[in-house]
Amino acid sequence: MVLLWIDQAKKLIKKPFYVVSLSLILFLVIFSFTLIRTLVDRLEAPVSDYYATQNVEDFSIVLGQIDFSLLTAEQRARVCAIYPIALCASLNERDPRDVARLTETIQRSIHQYPEVYDVVFGPLIAQLSTDYDLAFEKSVGANVEADGSIYRFISINTEINRPLITDGRLPEGPNEAAIYAAYAKANHLEIGDELNVRNQTLTITGFFFSPEHTSPMIRANELNFDPKTQTLVLVEEAVIYAFRVPFTVKYVGRGDFTTLYDRFDVADILTADLRAFGKNMQMVQAVVPAAFNLRITAITTETQTAAAFASVFLGVFSVFSVTVLMVFVKRHLDQQTRDMSILNAQGYTVHERALALTLIGFLLALIAVSAFGLGLWFANRLFLSYAVRYQLPQSHFFIPVDVRRYAGILPLVLLPMMTYMYARMLFRSSHKQLSRFKIHVQLLTRHAMQGVLFLLVSVLLVFGLSSRAIIDDFKATTMQGNHYENVVFLSRFTTQKRSGAEPFSSGIVTVTAHRGTNLSTSLRIQGYGLDESITLKRLIDDTAESNALLKEGAIITRQAAALHGFSVGDTLTLRVGPRTHQTVIVGLNDNLIEAAVFLDQATFNRLYGLSNQYFNAYYTLQENVRDSDAFRILNYRAIAEEIDVLFNLSATIATVMMTLAIGLSLLLFVFMMQQALDAQKQVFLTLRALGYTAAETYRIFFLKSLLTLGVAFAAAIWFSAQLQRVVLSLLQDTLGFVFIIEARPLSTVLAGVIVFALVLLTTLFIHRRVLRIPLADVLKLAH
Repeated sequence: MVLLWIDQAKKLIKKPFYVVSLSLILFLVIFSFTLIRTLVDRLEAPVSDYYATQNVEDFSIVLGQIDFSLLTAEQRARVCAIYPIALCASLNERDPRDVARLTETIQRSIHQYPEVYDVVFGPLIAQLSTDYDLAFEKSVGANVEADGSIYRFISINTEINRPLITDGRLPEGPNEAAIYAAYAKANHLEIGDELNVRNQTLTITGFFFSPEHTSPMIRANELNFDPKTQTLVLVEEAVIYAFRVPFTVKYVGRGDFTTLYDRFDVADILTADLRAFGKNMQMVQAVVPAAFNLRITAITTETQTAAAFASVFLGVFSVFSVTVLMVFVKRHLDQQTRDMSILNAQGYTVHERALALTLIGFLLALIAVSAFGLGLWFANRLFLSYAVRYQLPQSHFFIPVDVRRYAGILPLVLLPMMTYMYARMLFRSSHKQLSRFKIHVQLLTRHAMQGVLFLLVSVLLVFGLSSRAIIDDFKATTMQGNHYENVVFLSRFTTQKRSGAEPFSSGIVTVTAHRGTNLSTSLRIQGYGLDESITLKRLIDDTAESNALLKEGAIITRQAAALHGFSVGDTLTLRVGPRTHQTVIVGLNDNLIEAAVFLDQATFNRLYGLSNQYFNAYYTLQENVRDSDAFRILNYRAIAEEIDVLFNLSATIATVMMTLAIGLSLLLFVFMMQQALDAQKQVFLTLRALGYTAAETYRIFFLKSLLTLGVAFAAAIWFSAQLQRVVLSLLQDTLGFVFIIEARPLSTVLAGVIVFALVLLTTLFIHRRVLRIPLADVLKLAH
C-alpha cells in the first residue's frame, strides 16, 4: 500500500502547476471564510451581554431650550427664585417682548443655574415615569477642546448606562475623573496622574467604558474617532457646569415605550409633536429610541451588515470555487484509469486502488487545515487592530461554531471521503474497448467541459471587475445631488427666512392608495416639499432643472420604490390628517437609504394646512450653524462618514472577495489552458511531423481556444448580470438598503482583453514548450 502512495505522490510531483492551483483554490476559500466569519462573530459577541449588564438605555429624551412663555405660573415662580430677582421683578408677563428677553437671558446664563432644568423638566419626567411605567435617569454632557484634544465630559450614571470601570475606581469628587484607557496609553497617562483641561485639574481615578458610546462618536456630527486626541471623561455634574461651555441635558430611559410608538411610528418619532404627552413636551428637542442612536447601534449594524456581505459573497465565491475544484479533482482521477487497470491485473483490490487515489484528497484536506489555522491567526491579529475603533470590552479569542464546523471539520472529513467514493465508482465502470461513437462523445464532452469551465471563470472575472466598487457606488449614488454643507430641521414651521438658506418643508405623510387601490394598511413615509428654485438639493441626475418635475407630480427615492413596489407612472394618494392629495410618480431620486417622497412645496404645505411661505427645514452652505429653532442638524460630510463607518467592514469584505474572484479566475484560466493544450501535445507533434509549420499549428489551436472562449465569454456577461441581480436582492432583503451595480462596459471590455491576452500568451507558451519535444517522441506518444 505504501508503494501505491509513493507512486501517486511522484505523479503529483510531476504536476506542480496542477497541485499548486488546486491548493490555492481551496486555500483561498477556507482562509476567506475563516477570516471573515471569525472577525465578524468576535466583534459582535460581547455587545449584547455588555449592553444588558450595564443596563443600556431603551430611549433618551433630549431636552431643548427653556421657553419662559410655555411655563406654568408655579414653574415661573420657581425659575425666578433661582435666577437673580432683578430678572423677574420688572417682568410684564403679558408683553411677549419681555418674555422673549427673559427666555434669552435664561438660556444664555443657564450654565450658571443648571438646576433650572430640574425645576422645569423634573415634574414632567416624573409624570411620564408614572403614566408609562418608565425609569429615567438624568445625564449631562459637554464637549471641551483643549491642547489639541477633544474631551467629551459625561456625568456619572448609577442605574441606566452605567459606566464600566476596567481599572481603578469611579470618580468621587469634583477634582476626579475617569478616561478611556486607549487615550491614556496614547498619551502616556496612568491612574493617579493629573489631567489638565482648560482651568481645571482632574486626578485620573480609573479607566472606563460607557455603553452609550461604544461606537466612534464624540461629537454628534463627527464619526471619526482618534484615540490619541479624543476621549470620554467621566465626572460629576458640577465639573461639567464649571467649564461654562454649552452642555446637553437628557433623560435616558428604560422600559416599554411602545405607547409612543402606537401614536407615532418609530421611524418618525424624532420629528413628532410631543405635546400630547404632557405640558412642556414642546420644549423637548427629541425622543430618540436606542435603535436610532448610532453611538449604540453602529457596531451591531456594521457587524450585521458585514455578516450579510460575508454570507452572500462568500457563498457565491465558494460555490464557483468548489465547482471548479471538484471538476479538476475528477479530471485527475480520470487520468489514472489506465494505471489502475494495470494494478487491478496485478491483484490489487478496489479498496486498495481507491485508497491510493485518495492521496490527493488527503493533500487537499491538509491544505484546508493550514488555511483554517492561518485564517484564525490572521483574524485574531486583524481583530486587535480593528476592535480599537469600538470602545467596549473586547471578547477573548474563540472559534465560532459555524467556522469550526464548515472550515475546520467538514473539509478534513469530506475531501478524502469524496475522493475515495468517486474512485470506487470509477473502478465499477467497464473497461471494454470504446466504440468510435463513444470516442466522439468523449471528445465532445471534453470540449463541453472546457466551455463550461471557461464560462465559470469568465463569470468570476466579469462579476469581480464590475462588482468591485459596490460600496463606493452605493455612497456616490445615494449622496448624488447633495450640494449643501448642512441640512437643518427646525422644531416648528416658520416664515422667518435665514440668510443664505434654501428652505423646504418636511414631515410624515401617509400613503392610503397605490395605483387607485386602497392599501389594506396605511403606509407612513417621510415627505419633503421643495420649491423648484432650490439648487443645493438636486433630485435627479444632479441637475437643478430636474426639480421642476415636481410641478408635474411626485419624485420618490429608489429605496421607496424598492421597499414598497412603487414605479414611475404609478398614482399615489397621500394624506396628512383630514387632507388628501392624489399624485403621479414622475421620477426616481437616487437616495438608497431613506424611503421618501418629494412634492412641490406648495402642494406639500397644503397637506399640512399651511400657505406656501411656511417651512420647517433648510439647506445651507454654512459650516457652523447657530439656530435657536434647530432641533437636528445633519452635516453632509458626517452623513458620508456615517456611510463609511456603517460599511467599513463590509467594504473590506467585498473588496477582498472581488479581488479573490479576479485573481482566482485568472489563475484558473491559465491552469485550464495549460491542461487543455498539454492534453493535445500529441496532436501538436503529429501535425509537425506531417509538415505543418509552427505558425500553422499555433494558429489552429489558438483559434480553437479563442472560439470556445468567445462563446463562453458572451454567455458569461449575461450570467454575471443575473448573478449580480441575485446578490443585490439578497443584500437588500437582509439589510433593507438598496444596492446597485451600474453597467460597466469598460470593466467588461477589460475582462475580454485580459482573457484574450491570456489565451494568446498561454497558447504560445505551451506551443513553444511542445515544439521542444524530439520528433522521436511522437511515436512513443502514439504507442
